[in-house]
Amino acid sequence: MNLKPFVPERYERIVVSVVFENEEERATLASDAGSLKDALRFLQRGLDRGAVLAEIVWVLEEAEDYRVEKRVVIFP
Repeated sequence: MNLKPFVPERYERIVVSVVFENEEERATLASDAGSLKDALRFLQRGLDRGAVLAEIVWVLEEAEDYRVEKRVVIFP
């Protein structure tokens, strides 16, 4: 999976989360994945466990009352 075209130039952190068949079952696998390589590893782990939806969120800027993010949703 090539996500490099989606990676912003600057970001504070990467969040990886997945949704399983039961929509109530949502898991944040990494709230600070560190690098794209780490994020992909967490993402693959969720997909291997049967996730039906996954997303990677790059937090571009965050403050007490707002957050700017870029989100990529993956439908396996």
